[in-house]
Amino acid sequence: MSDKDASAGGAETETTGEGFWDWSNRVYRLPGVADRLIALQDAHRLDVNLVLWCAWTGLTRGAVKPKSVRKALAASEDWNSQVVKPLRAARKALKSAPDEADGADALKKKVKEAELDAERIEQSLLEGIAPTDTESAASAEAALANLQTYRAAADAQCPDDVFETLIAALTAETDAD
Repeated sequence: MSDKDASAGGAETETTGEGFWDWSNRVYRLPGVADRLIALQDAHRLDVNLVLWCAWTGLTRGAVKPKSVRKALAASEDWNSQVVKPLRAARKALKSAPDEADGADALKKKVKEAELDAERIEQSLLEGIAPTDTESAASAEAALANLQTYRAAADAQCPDDVFETLIAALTAETDAD
């Protein structure tokens, strides 16, 4: 996930009144969240949007069934490999383009905006997949269970304490209220 733009919203959840995109934009800016998400992506090959989806569904709906996580993973992998990753690669490649090159700065901005649009569309796809019938009530424990299910489905190696630290950062704002 890159620097997010909260201007585009999604459907609202019954529990929070906040859609997945808006929730993601809000929590991404919380202290330590972005760094933890990027670390999960870089060190454990877990998709940031899927990590956020697992946390969001757990915190707003509850623990989801493994088949729902696998369905989200399949949808995200297709979109990610065909659209998001090529745009991200182009954005990173353009970082080395000199700003004074004719139109380079404008192109960098357009590619970054396109990447954000692609991520918003991915999150919209994921939000549409999010089940309303969950296996438990919304909680930090449900978010952890969803992340553990995603880890297993993605065949990733990531210790639970990494997920627990992320969930603590995601919920710190609400716990302080």
